Amino acid sequence: MLAALPAAARKYPEDILATSTYQWKSEFARTYAAKGMAQGKAEDILTVLEARGLDVPEGIHQRVTECADLDQLNAWLRRAATVERAEDLLP
Repeated sequence: MLAALPAAARKYPEDILATSTYQWKSEFARTYAAKGMAQGKAEDILTVLEARGLDVPEGIHQRVTECADLDQLNAWLRRAATVERAEDLLP
């Protein structure tokens, strides 16, 4: 949609969406925004583990990528920085 607008008209919606205070109005948008945040956080966890040279078994990879609880994902991200084995990440 934005690509069809002239540059001046694109600026307003881009500015709104770029702010962290924007509140999605529809349930559909809130659901998919949360899903996207969870997917990004899961990718961050796996990236930290892999950057630390830890082998990530498929079961842990799957549990992390399927999790939609942002609080849990945040806890796992903090733990990913300090665990000695990927298996120690999850309870």
